[in-house]
Amino acid sequence: MSTYLKIKPVYSVATDVYPYANAIMWTCNDLYRNATTAKLNCDLVNITVKTEIDNEGNTITYDYISPSLLGFEMKIPYDILEIWGPDSVIDDFVLTYSPEFERE
Repeated sequence: MSTYLKIKPVYSVATDVYPYANAIMWTCNDLYRNATTAKLNCDLVNITVKTEIDNEGNTITYDYISPSLLGFEMKIPYDILEIWGPDSVIDDFVLTYSPEFERE
């Protein structure tokens, strides 16, 4: 499972190509029924809207996700796992990692 959370830009010195991150992509690979903890793998990324023309002349618009600008891990405690239903529960938890992270 993988999803991303749009955030207000966080400037990065990691690369000149993507000078800021505007989203956090997160995955949770070790989640299972009755788990008491789980680990989130998070990456700061830059998401931009790209438009291309395919071979048939159709315009295709999609979100382009940059390579990771910075990765970090978070351990999800039991109390968060208990209320995890919608992804917004995890989104709110991920935002607690840094005071610089604000939902867009």
